[in-house]
Parts: sequence; C-alpha cells; structure tokens
Amino acid sequence: MNKRAKKRIYLDYTSSTPVDPKVSLSMKKIEKLCIGNPNALHEEGRNAKKVYENARKSLANNLGAKSDEIIFTSGATESNNLAILGLYESLKDEYKKKGKTPHIISSSIEHKSVLEVLKHLESKGVKVTYIDPEKDGTLPYKIIRKSLTSETMLVTIMHANNEIGTINDIEEIAREVRHARRKLGMAIPGTPYFHTDAAQSVTYVPIDMEKVGVDLLTLHSPKIYGPAGIGLLYKRRGVNISPIIFGGGQEEGLRSGRELPILAHGFAESFTIAKKEMNKEVVRLTKLRDYFFKEITKMIPNAKINGALISRLPNNVNVCIPDIDAEFAVIGLDENGVACSSASTCMNTSEESYSYVLERIYGDRSCAASSLRFSLGRYTTKSEIDDCLKILKKVLLLQWNK
Repeated sequence: MNKRAKKRIYLDYTSSTPVDPKVSLSMKKIEKLCIGNPNALHEEGRNAKKVYENARKSLANNLGAKSDEIIFTSGATESNNLAILGLYESLKDEYKKKGKTPHIISSSIEHKSVLEVLKHLESKGVKVTYIDPEKDGTLPYKIIRKSLTSETMLVTIMHANNEIGTINDIEEIAREVRHARRKLGMAIPGTPYFHTDAAQSVTYVPIDMEKVGVDLLTLHSPKIYGPAGIGLLYKRRGVNISPIIFGGGQEEGLRSGRELPILAHGFAESFTIAKKEMNKEVVRLTKLRDYFFKEITKMIPNAKINGALISRLPNNVNVCIPDIDAEFAVIGLDENGVACSSASTCMNTSEESYSYVLERIYGDRSCAASSLRFSLGRYTTKSEIDDCLKILKKVLLLQWNK
C-alpha cells in the first residue's frame, strides 16, 4: 500500500461528526460564564447554571418537549442504559409483588448499548423478545403487536439503524404501545412504555415529542456536530425511572455527576443548527447518496445495497461487495485517504469486525464480512465521492488480484 495520504476524505459521519465551527465559536464565547460549578451559590455558579438551564430549555423547545423532561447524560450509551435499567429498577418490585415477570420487546439489530443492557437484564430473569428484521432492515410491526403481553414493561426500538440507515416508523410503534395499554389489561398500570434511540435520525428526520408518542428518547451530541461528552434522555412527564449513577443527585436525582454548561450549550447550539438546515441537507445528501449508489453499482455490477431503499437515512451508503474482506478494504481505504467503516464502531477491538446487523438480516456472515459503510455529512462533496470511488476501485483490484 502507499504511504498514508495527506488529503483525507471523511466518510464516517455515522460514527462521529466534527464539531461545527459555529458551535465551537459559540462555546468559546460563553466560556467565561462557565467557570463556576452550577450548584454553587456565588455569582460564577449562578452564571454557569443559567447557561446550563438555557441549553436545556433550547433542546426541549427544539424537541417539542418541556424543560423538565430533559435529562443530561454523558452520551447515548448512558441514556440508553438509564432508560432501560432505570425503568426496570423503578418497576421491578411491583412486578415481584404481583408475581409477574417483566417483559421487554426489542429488535435483534439494536445498538450494542441496548443489546448489552437487555442481555444483562435477561440474567436477572427479565424476559426479552427480539424481533428479527425483514431483508431490507425494516421491522415487521405486526410481530411487535403480536409480541405484546400484559407483562410487557417496555418496547425499545431505534428510530434509524446506525449501520444500514433503515428508518423505523416510531409513530406506528407508539400507536401499538398505546393500544396495548388500553386493551391488554396490563399487570402494571402505565405499561408498556416506549423508548427509542434517535441518535442517528434527529439530524435528518423531524421529531416532535407532542406528536410521536414516545415515552423515552435518546440523543447524542457528537452525532449532530456538537461536542463529545454529552447527550440527553427525554423522559415524558409521568414516567418514573430510578437512577443508575449515584452521587450528588444532579438532574433531579436521576443522574449524578458534575454538570457541564459549556458542553450543554454546544449541544443545544448544534441541535438548533441541525434543525434549521435539515430540509436543505436532506435534499443535498440524498442526491449524493443516490449518486454514490449509482456509481458503485455501475463499477461493481454484483454489488448489493444493504438496507431499505426508501425509508433510509439520506447519508447512509452501505453496500455488500462479494469476494472482498471488508476489514482489509477499510484499512486499504484509510491508507489511501478515505475514512469509512465495515461495521458499527461501538464494538471494541477484541470483537470481530463483521456487522452483526447484516449477519442477522441475511442469516450468515458472508455478506456481513464483505460490506462497507460510507456515511456522508455536512462537509461531503461530490468531488470527494468521485475521488473515493477511484480509490475504492484501486483497493479492490489489489484484493481481487492477489
């Protein structure tokens, strides 16, 4: 391979986005207001608290939520853990008193920060039903409906899949959940609740909490051109969860830990910008995505697009290229200046790098081990895609000619 290229083409926006320069500038401007601890009684503390609560209010407004429904966390993994574990901890004694077993419905292609929590709860006796996706990654909503029982505590389904970009109809799922509350005679009043991880979708799909009918929702700042180290859990009023982190009792006792006004401010600013630019970006990225698909299938006729063609994030290009080793292709692309991935980057380096999402969809590892994910973003250009395709052809020829 060549020496590492100086000019880089970043096509891994699904994993992490760069902080928007406007967000960085805005964070810099309020830095002096945030030197104090927001819980302190002095002026510096009060200033920091004001920045923090203004960020909470801004995020709530952009979500169509109320300020007291926003819980700041360190990111999506913590938010998902707090939603699922927090709900279980708040309800487990009620289930035990009634001699019932808590039941959770999810999908087999959720993010690891959901699947690993569910695995942990299964070890505690919780029953979990995993819904398998259709071949295009969509979930059969009728199966979700049939899986609901009087003991179902929670349904947790991501809004858009982080690997293949398929978008789920969370409003339809929410309707099924509400129907179950009314018709099934639930063991615990108020159940089942509905949680969705919207970390990937919120930049491209409008979300209004007053309309979608979701009880718990996860967002992550580094997915929307905001600073790393902060996310949120939306918790609808009336939904009770227990803390899973203990200490100073911040976030109304639900999430202890030092409050971070600068990060909260950057998160709020990035969401405001993303919402303002959403329509324009969706149109632009959809054109680039479709162009990418057209050119890659023209170059490799037997390549197969993974995921839904219609209900799909505008920035997701996930393609199966037969007879390649995706991991080596990613390394080769990186050495030639292109950043992409072969699987979810939430997995640690000790795990195999093939996509468990694609393995579940196709039933074997062959396509999972030969698929590449290119995710476009705010700074992606057509010329970058053209350059990427040339480099990809070069890397693949090296593999095929070995």
